[in-house]
Amino acid sequence: MKQCRIRFFLTTCVVMLFFLSGLISGVVGIKQIARQDLSSKINLSPRNEVMVNCVTGSISTQKRMSIEACESLQQLFSAVVEANAIDPCSEKTRMLKAHFIEVLLDFGLLPRTYSVETIGSLLEPPWQNTDFSPRWSKLLSSRPLDDENNATLLFCSMAGTGWGFVIPPFLLPRPRLLMQWRGFYPDSSVVSIAEMATGRGVIARGTQVGTAFGFIGIGFAFALPGAPAKFGFLGYSLMTSLQAADISWYYANFPPLVMDVSPEDGALEVPVSLSELRFTLNDYDRDTMTYSVVTSPDIGSGSEVNVGNGGYSIPVSGLDGGTTYTWTVTVSDGTDTVENAFTFTTAAVAPVITNPQPANNAQYVSIWRSNMSFDLKDYQGELMDWTVETQPDIGSGAAMGVGDGRYTVAISGLEYLTEYRWFVNATDGTYWTRKIFVFRTTPEGLFVLEPSADTFVGEYSPNTNYGSNGYMVVSDKYGATSNYDDRAMVLFDLSEIPSGSTIISANFSLYYYGYWDTNPVGREITCHRILENWDEMTVTYTSMPDSNPIECASTILPGHFTWVDWDVTAEVDDFINSGVNNYGWMIRDYKSPWGGPNLPQQLYYSSDAVDLHPMLFIEFTPP
Repeated sequence: MKQCRIRFFLTTCVVMLFFLSGLISGVVGIKQIARQDLSSKINLSPRNEVMVNCVTGSISTQKRMSIEACESLQQLFSAVVEANAIDPCSEKTRMLKAHFIEVLLDFGLLPRTYSVETIGSLLEPPWQNTDFSPRWSKLLSSRPLDDENNATLLFCSMAGTGWGFVIPPFLLPRPRLLMQWRGFYPDSSVVSIAEMATGRGVIARGTQVGTAFGFIGIGFAFALPGAPAKFGFLGYSLMTSLQAADISWYYANFPPLVMDVSPEDGALEVPVSLSELRFTLNDYDRDTMTYSVVTSPDIGSGSEVNVGNGGYSIPVSGLDGGTTYTWTVTVSDGTDTVENAFTFTTAAVAPVITNPQPANNAQYVSIWRSNMSFDLKDYQGELMDWTVETQPDIGSGAAMGVGDGRYTVAISGLEYLTEYRWFVNATDGTYWTRKIFVFRTTPEGLFVLEPSADTFVGEYSPNTNYGSNGYMVVSDKYGATSNYDDRAMVLFDLSEIPSGSTIISANFSLYYYGYWDTNPVGREITCHRILENWDEMTVTYTSMPDSNPIECASTILPGHFTWVDWDVTAEVDDFINSGVNNYGWMIRDYKSPWGGPNLPQQLYYSSDAVDLHPMLFIEFTPP
């Protein structure tokens, strides 16, 4: 406890020095950003544009912005404020902050000598992730917080918007000893303030005046002729004082936490000799708790009442090998009840059969398929015997005294539109395993493929690989930052279609299931032949292969989520019969440049999704 108090005190001192040094000398850690003063005024031009006169240090520059751009900036800022009010520490909030900074940089309203990451880091307060001790939380939460018109809160996250102004009128992401805002009109201003140490907070509406001491954040105020002034801000402060016509208070109770579970959640190869489940309970309010633990399948349970923070365990027994168990801890502090479920899987004592090919329940399997295969493993390292049989009979196989590995059985004589079962039996001499797998062949003249590789690349993160993602993004390049070009890439293995076949039709399909920012309905999405080899687990935007700039097919995106198709008959015929190298296709959205923020970014499922994988449907007659 003494160490916690010392750490908290030192953190507070560092934060105060951080703000004061930023106010007095520009603070070395923030370098030029903290030393630059930026002021602006906005004038309306005859062409319905806004001329922004920016002063950075002693240099004056002019920025011309349309009224639509100003409105888009305000809409984006409102989204940031809303997300910050819900959860200032969430990933969504941080992403919106970063995007907002990008837009400000693109409009020339922030210094370009620093990156988005550098400026964004100044929006995260030094104490945001501080481990507030229970003692300090108690001291803060013991203060009276029930005044209907006045509030004083410590270590706050805050966000607000409305008709009024902030002082200074433009808040750069830099420390300020003092920031003040005023909302002028009833029911037109909303400010959310929350104590990060206690979770308590207020929402103030209508006419109000507030002062934040030790503020770090971003904000602005502006007015157009004929309209009242508008303000908005978000950030953090060491202390905020507020007077408002309408204040709603919200009080928080810290719910119990279940921590340090053993076995770890999702653990594999847990010994069947496991004798207990262990966990730690922690309540930052130091409330007494009641807990219960149940398991499924049932290997034991337990419960206690009126316990404090600490470690607990329940006995378990009778575990089976190769089994996944779920154990659920339910704990209550009298106010909040928390239920956490954890899983672990025991080590198999019998041989394990995995990864069948064709996959279990596979559809549209080619009648020219020549083998089936599977992985075999014994976790005790013992040698195994295995057999494979099929029904109807298309082949069989067996082996004795083999170790871990992948094994293949030859098959032949498959017929169209037929369901086949194959049975794999394996033993280590003591324990047996039996697996049954099913697949169905394609109708005559129709060949259906899933990708052998698929991914997408994005200009926004040009060196990031997305080969294991369950989705693919397609987006136009031209946005507020001009670097949102996203392209999907898909490859199908056509080696099972014999050369000389007559390709009647070939349709490439992706399942369109969602979008970001703006509905892309009506946009023309194009399909291009890729001209070079690529690897789905290493390719990035920087290293993506060349593709034909002329599309081979295009489609108009519908107004609902569904399959989207491209006719690639000519390309498949080239791949099968003309000796053209098959490197797959690239999907793009570039025909109608967007030219502003809120890009219509489309989402498609990839082969790593649970279902609705990309498909290639080929109708043909063999030679």
